[in-house]
Amino acid sequence: MDVAVREIQLASFWGDCPLFRGITSEVLEYLSTNARTVSTKRGGSIVTSGMEPIALYLVMHGQVKLSILSSRGSERVVNILSQGDSFGISSLFSGQPMTISAHALNRCEVVELHKDAILSAVYRWPEFSAALLQHMGACLDNLYADLESCCLKSATQRVAGYLLKIAGEDLRGDKPREVLLPVSKSVVASSLDLTPETFSRELHRLSTRKLISVKHKNILISDVSGLQMLAE
Repeated sequence: MDVAVREIQLASFWGDCPLFRGITSEVLEYLSTNARTVSTKRGGSIVTSGMEPIALYLVMHGQVKLSILSSRGSERVVNILSQGDSFGISSLFSGQPMTISAHALNRCEVVELHKDAILSAVYRWPEFSAALLQHMGACLDNLYADLESCCLKSATQRVAGYLLKIAGEDLRGDKPREVLLPVSKSVVASSLDLTPETFSRELHRLSTRKLISVKHKNILISDVSGLQMLAE
């Protein structure tokens, strides 16, 4: 890829990353010169559990699945990432081996920021350090919310909450909302710590109660307030 084209693409991409919003152009220019873009086909491995942390990764295009494996080899999806999302930051600073694996759910492009470049930016620009701390705090909050959902909420509550989450923030009133599952039902089920069969059964149960209607990966939320009450 032409260097000028790559720099233009990266300059545009930083604005899509919550991690880098509000960061000065000087910092972003430094990161751009130390960034590497990697293309991965569907199902391809980006990082694997146990490997040495060498970089911070940001999804430029496509979707990435973060997962952990049990000792028996069963997979638990812990997050589904899309454009602008990042991963690898906790292992980068702890120095411990990667605890998650990352695979492309479709053809994707990932920006790799090497550990040395990140640490150099942390020492040089306090605002960048603050942005990383804020981001890590948000990641912890999301982790606690996920633990609360998996440990304390029923399967019905988890599915209802997930549908409301992907529907977006503007859910006032009872106007129907149509949502599209961003990935396969089996991946969504794993991210909610459910079996695919349980996830399908819960969708059917919500449909029977006329809260939603399902057609493949398209879901119409017919009763927003009813679904919100069920998710609580």
